[in-house]
Amino acid sequence: MSSEHFDFWAGIGAIGSAIVSAFAWLYSIGLVPVSMFITGAFFTLWTQERLEKKRRKRDSDIKITEHIYGPLHKELNSILGSLKNFQSPTGASLKGIMEDFRFNLVEKELRYQIWDFQEGLDPYTVLSSMAHYETESHLMTGGGMEVMFEVHAGGDAIFQMPMIEPIFKDKTPLDFLAEKVERYQNASMIVYVKGKSEGLFSSEHRIHQISIDILTKVREDPSVQRQRKEREYLIKECTSLIESIEKEIVL
Repeated sequence: MSSEHFDFWAGIGAIGSAIVSAFAWLYSIGLVPVSMFITGAFFTLWTQERLEKKRRKRDSDIKITEHIYGPLHKELNSILGSLKNFQSPTGASLKGIMEDFRFNLVEKELRYQIWDFQEGLDPYTVLSSMAHYETESHLMTGGGMEVMFEVHAGGDAIFQMPMIEPIFKDKTPLDFLAEKVERYQNASMIVYVKGKSEGLFSSEHRIHQISIDILTKVREDPSVQRQRKEREYLIKECTSLIESIEKEIVL
């Protein structure tokens, strides 16, 4: 054994011997319980201090990530809501957030994904306008522009709805009403043609068949098909971005 290894183990032995001697001396004078209590108290305080430092660091890290990612998370959720509701988000607010200095602190790959997503919003707005225009054209030729629906619940009129609203959202008016029934009890729909009531709207009403015919033509329109496809893609990308940001925020 080399002299360096011998000196090392000799030092360890000396320290161990000193600890045993100290323990024996404390035991002989009856101070072992006291010394163990003091040692335990110091160890507890040391452990609590380390845990408190970790907690403060974690809280600080969470505040920093929320400060960086919070505005993005809020805006992307707003954009997602607009897309799901067949609205056309411009992405102006998102672009403003991207110009903020905090955006440079966002994880690099995520930044690139947000750039690509934002650049896709303006073309989608144009495409959505084209699809809306084509939907209106089909409504005009099918007589749907003269039709207005009034939704009632509990005897009171809640809102009015032109036929373009459900048709543009790829639904018949009755499909649209079925969704409203979930929010309003005993909801019903009255149909108006050229401002005159034609009574309660149902699957037997002639307007129902007209709306189905118009919807069929709208679904076949190339610009509408492109708009639907791009919308589905943007919703998927936006959802993925939100999930990635939530992983960054929740440390």
